[in-house]
Parts: sequence; structure tokens; C-alpha cells
Amino acid sequence: MYWLCAAVLCCLPSPRTGLPSSTGNPCTKEHGIVLPSLAIEVWERVLDHLWYDQETLKACTLVCRAWYPRARFHLLRTVILRERHHVYRLAKLVQKDKDMVMGAFYAHAVRGVILQGGSTPEVRIPVPHLATFATALAGKLLALDEVALCNAEWISDSSFVNTSLHLSTFHSVTRLVLQAVTFPNIHTFRRLICAFPRLGYLECWGVKFTNPGIAEAAPRYPWIHSSLSRLYLNTTSMGTITDLLLATGIASRLHTIILGYWEFIPIQHAHILGIQRLLDSAEDNLRSLDAAFTCPQSPVGKGTGVSEYLGPPLTLARCTNLVALVVRTEPIDSADYGWIYHLLASISSTSLRQMTIVIKLSVKLKQSLVSVRPMFQTMLVETLDELLATEQFAGVECVEFKLRVYKAFDKIPSVGLWEKIVLGGFPRSRRRILCEFISHPLTIVLVAHAQFH
Repeated sequence: MYWLCAAVLCCLPSPRTGLPSSTGNPCTKEHGIVLPSLAIEVWERVLDHLWYDQETLKACTLVCRAWYPRARFHLLRTVILRERHHVYRLAKLVQKDKDMVMGAFYAHAVRGVILQGGSTPEVRIPVPHLATFATALAGKLLALDEVALCNAEWISDSSFVNTSLHLSTFHSVTRLVLQAVTFPNIHTFRRLICAFPRLGYLECWGVKFTNPGIAEAAPRYPWIHSSLSRLYLNTTSMGTITDLLLATGIASRLHTIILGYWEFIPIQHAHILGIQRLLDSAEDNLRSLDAAFTCPQSPVGKGTGVSEYLGPPLTLARCTNLVALVVRTEPIDSADYGWIYHLLASISSTSLRQMTIVIKLSVKLKQSLVSVRPMFQTMLVETLDELLATEQFAGVECVEFKLRVYKAFDKIPSVGLWEKIVLGGFPRSRRRILCEFISHPLTIVLVAHAQFH
């Protein structure tokens, strides 16, 4: 990586001539730095490792002609289209490339397209360039895998019939992400996701409907997808979307469900939002479940958990082939964690191999490990320790306890302290817990792996 940075610094365009200081082999003695004479294939491999770094890739396109195609290829991996002229520029580039000896180089480079309306999720504006994108690039982006629609408001679907016909030519698209999008009704939403014939993953967060309508009317429009099997939903309009998936039968084919994650769902609203019906419909097809819930407050103010949980608990009794389960929650004062016990106790799958419990500390509430201690000092953890030691969980290879904290915290907890808290709650597994430190760009995750065999 050092040689790449040195090459970028040495070979940037000269302020006097405007030309790169090295136009052939990236090897120069300028500025007192000597770069090795390497085959272009070696440099291309280095560029491949920078596929995610947009700024560095832009600099690399200015180094020399030999670097330009590879760096440009990765820059086009994900394209953001904010206006119609952006679509036309991309279409011109792809069309021009087809006439070159290189063949459909850039046509295979674009893997993701983001069609953006407003600058933030709070600013949702129409996206007329969606129709332009569908028309101008139909059948041209041969490797396009993901389409995202962000910060957008759908005013009317009167002209969407022609647009959906063009979108149906994007046979390589398997992922659709809808982020902060307002639809006029549920049927416009259905028409959009039905437009992609090979859609396998649907992600919705911040999706709203001006007129939700009645999802039961959806069977009049037959669901054409047999491949949609992975679903991500957050709380906004979750009930409306769930009703549609149940009415069309797609819910019965889901094998991966992610609920919440960034925006936690109040556990007391789970049944109102149709989550139990969604899980029951997936039945034995469901292999992986990742659900994020906020805890209700204990009626007695102590959060001792198991017998105090109010309302019908979620159950996984009908998910008989579940392999992986992730449960996310946030610690609050006097929380009732009983729903976690009821959820785990309802598991009937003999295929379950991994369970993960993630506890996220809030920056806004200025939480610390002090907020987590009550959870591991209540009857809940003691009963979980007994539950996980039964034959019901004989196939579980490990249970992970993750503590997620943002780097914005003034003081990051130590792995040793997190390990001490977990060990104190699970005495039967005290000798089989392994703690790790995992760092992410925005968060730090402390992990305790508890082996129950």
C-alpha cells in the first residue's frame, strides 16, 4: 500500500504541463522516490483492494493511462444518479464503450445504481430520472445487481406501466433497496418490486404510503416472483408491507428475515405489526432471523423478566429449520427482558447452530456498562443459562454476547470488563467464554463467545 500512495504522489498531473509525470510504466525518480518496475497486473491487483475508496481511486485515474481503466472500473461499481443528465452521461459512456476494442468493459463494471431524490431522508422529492434510467439503460448494464431508490416521493403511477416494462429487462438485478421513499399506495409499491424478474432481496426502511389502501386487494395482481427470499424491514409501514407479503404468498418463501437493525421495534408492537404472522407464514423455510426490539418497562420496576412480560410473546415454534438467530436490544431503566426468554424457549428447530444476543448502548442516553449490568444480574440470565444447557439446544455450537458501542463514546469499555459481566451471568459456561475485540468504522463490538458443550 505504501508504493501505491507513493505512486499517486509522484505521478499526479504536473502543475506546469498538466500531464502525468509518468505516462507509461508507473516508475519514476521524481521527488527522490524510486518505484519498482512492476508488471501492470501487479498494480491492478493493488487497485482491486481499493475498490471501496472513492477518493483514492479518483487520484489513481490521474496517474497514468495504464491505471485509468482499472481505477475507472471500480469507480463505476456503484453509481449515484441524482438528475437526468447523470443518467445520460452513464448511458453515453456505456454505449461508447461498446464500440471500443475492450468490449463491454464498463457495461460489466456497474454493480449498483442509486437513484437519489432529496439530499436527506427528511427531504423527499420526485425522481423523474427513474423513468429515464429504465429507458436509456434497459439491457445495457449487464452486471447490475442492486438498485436503490433513496429520499424519493412517488407522486403518481399513471406513467409507471411503460417504466415497469423497461425495468423488466434488467434480468441481472437481484437486490432492491428502498430508503426513505413515499409511495402513493401499496399497489404502486407492489408494481415496482414486481418489475424486476429475478429479485431475491428486498430492503425497506423509511417507506411510507400516502394512502395505504387495503393489502387484501393485492391478489388481483398475481405475484410473479418465486425467487424473493430475503427480506429486510424496519418499523415504518411495516404492518402494511407485511400484509401485502402475506396476501400475495411471498412470506411463505422467505428464508432470511431482518427486522429493525438500525431502528429498533417496540416488542409490545410486534403482533400489531404482523411480525408473528410473518414468522408463522415462513414456517420451515426460515433459516435465518435477525430481529431488533426495544424492551418494555417492568410493571414492578425491577426488570426481573421472565414472568413479568406483558402481552402475547413472540414464538418460533413453527420455524422448525431455523439455523441462525440474532436478537438485538437496548438496555433501559427497569427493563423487562422476559420476551427474550420466551422467544428462545419457543424454539423447536433442531438445526439451530448459532445464537447471538446484541446489546447496543445509546450515545444520546449516555449509556455505559452500568446500564447493562442489571440485565446480567436478573433472573433472566439465570434461566437462560439453564435453558441453553438443556437437550433443546444440544445442537447449538456457540452463543455470542455482543456489546455494540459507537466510537463517539467518551470512554470505550474494556474487553475484560465485558467478559467479567458475561461470566458472572453464566456460571455454567464460565470456562468456555472467549472474548474478542472487533472494530468497525462507526462502532466497536465486544464479543463474548459462550460454548455450551
